[in-house]
Amino acid sequence: MVRNPGYTVHHTDVVVEHYVQPSHNRRDRQHLTCWYSLAKNTTYFALKHGWQKLPLAMFLIRLTFLLIYRCLLRILRLKFTHNLPFSLLFQYIQESIVGVRHGWEAGMKLYNSKDCKNGRVRVKLD
Repeated sequence: MVRNPGYTVHHTDVVVEHYVQPSHNRRDRQHLTCWYSLAKNTTYFALKHGWQKLPLAMFLIRLTFLLIYRCLLRILRLKFTHNLPFSLLFQYIQESIVGVRHGWEAGMKLYNSKDCKNGRVRVKLD
């Protein structure tokens, strides 16, 4: 068994405990999720890999539901599981909103507006 602070992972007969490394993104050591990074990366990944495959309205609806599930509902669950103050929950929600905006901006840089046609994006392959 290997012991380090953090999570315990069971694989057959080996147990490994793992701690999340300190980061400038993780100010709160009690709740290790970085809401900014989670929202930013989810948004960027969706734009990079899903934007071309769906009409715009469907893409936005699916992305919204995904962000609600991955961020908002998990943040609200912290109120019931850890009885966190609303001020901290509101801070987490604000971090998520900023992350969505930054992920959207980064994802949209992948595409040109002139490549859009009929709600779908056409990517030029060089």
